Amino acid sequence: MKLPFGMLAVLALATAAGCADPAPSEDGVAFGVTRVGDRYHLRAPLCDGDLVAAVQVVAVRPAEDGATESPQDTWWQVELPVRESIADGAVPLGDDDAFRTVVVPAGSRTPFPKVATVRLWVGRPPKGHEVSGTFLASTVPTYPAGTDLGTVSYVFDSGSGEQRLLTASTISAICQ
Repeated sequence: MKLPFGMLAVLALATAAGCADPAPSEDGVAFGVTRVGDRYHLRAPLCDGDLVAAVQVVAVRPAEDGATESPQDTWWQVELPVRESIADGAVPLGDDDAFRTVVVPAGSRTPFPKVATVRLWVGRPPKGHEVSGTFLASTVPTYPAGTDLGTVSYVFDSGSGEQRLLTASTISAICQ
């Protein structure tokens, strides 16, 4: 099943219905990103029974007239997670084995981008919505391989442009 992904709005975040403050701004719901060993991990606050159904990571490339992307810039695209933790918002970026459908295998078209846009299709297909955000790989907290994800901090931007470091449990509690 192909799930829709909309157009890029760099550093803009799609609105996800049902989330309450404190962290998300009226600009939308964000997610946190951390790096453990060689793998980036995303943590998204999900609301009202939403599930992550698909993920896409795209390289954003600078251009004279602004940032651009194209299909060949897709670093990874997957659908239908096989682990409940992923459906619940804990996504190991690039883990092909964690999804039933791999549209673009991790790193098969481009190395991990310095500036990445991540799109999550959240909901219960065919209904749902896209949540997207862009991050600089150099701003992501990095921990040694094997570090427990429950003990790390994630760089988190709720859409205001102000980045904060939050734990996985703090991010998960945003919409509860």
